[in-house]
Amino acid sequence: MKKALLLLVPALLLTGCNHKKEEEKPAKDYKLNLSVVTPSGAPSVCFYKYVADESKVEVRSPEEASGIAAYMQTGAKDVIILPTNAGIQQIKNGAEYKIAANITFGNLFVAATGNDDNGVMDEDDYVVLIQQNNVPDKLFQYCYGDLGLTNTHYLTQAGNVKNVVATGKNSEDGDALVDYVLVAEPAFSAGKAQNANATQYASLQEVYKTKSGGKEITQASVFIKNSVSKEDADAFLAQLEKDINEFVTNPSVIDSYVAGFDDVQFAAKFGVGKAQLLKTLTTNGNRMGVGFKNAKANKASIDQFLTLWPAIGETSEEIYY
Repeated sequence: MKKALLLLVPALLLTGCNHKKEEEKPAKDYKLNLSVVTPSGAPSVCFYKYVADESKVEVRSPEEASGIAAYMQTGAKDVIILPTNAGIQQIKNGAEYKIAANITFGNLFVAATGNDDNGVMDEDDYVVLIQQNNVPDKLFQYCYGDLGLTNTHYLTQAGNVKNVVATGKNSEDGDALVDYVLVAEPAFSAGKAQNANATQYASLQEVYKTKSGGKEITQASVFIKNSVSKEDADAFLAQLEKDINEFVTNPSVIDSYVAGFDDVQFAAKFGVGKAQLLKTLTTNGNRMGVGFKNAKANKASIDQFLTLWPAIGETSEEIYY
């Protein structure tokens, strides 16, 4: 079985605070004055207003994302976007950050390629997974570990998953025919557009909610450095919530902020081309799973999510902003 590249990351520490309604409104002339680093894909979409300026928002590709952990340990960025488990682990390791908000709530799906005759994922089906022992893999095992699958294969390059959906084959295993593949949006939609037989078998968010008693996946979160002033942090979070809500309601709001990007540059920032990104958000709802929830208010879902990593344990109030 092939090992996947591990894309985990670090943690935080600050004092929790409740925000008054009037403090949550950002000034109309808000300018981002905090440095941010984020993985590409669904998390980077949340920063569509700022990704054109690399001095403000640095976007890391999937292959580079593991380096974000080092930023959290050294305090190199004011705001760090990480898988929730990875960031909290880094806080426990001494990183001086706090968890402030959840912004990605599950953009993972199981795609059927059209190769499985009976259309039901079972023990001997050829299943392709990504990021072994990391978030996608842990979620899949939580949702489907009781199936006793014996023919699973991990991609060594997460970026290849779109081609598995598109071709129904695993190029990393001699073009073996694939029955099912774990894939994130927007890669799922991009691959599906090239394969008329590809369909959605399941949304991991929905399967997870059923198994967890209604708790949601808290996939990626915002971690804010302790030294950032409360005024700056509150303004940043309020604006980020506003930006995300505007984008989910009207994805085309992104247009004026990325006008200078060609197709290659756009895909490098967001993990997919512009047309496919907009289609992903407008055809079947918010399949990117982006949104905004105050982390402290969402503690129950965070703690449930962290049960997939027993060594991390339940969170304490003091790690929340």
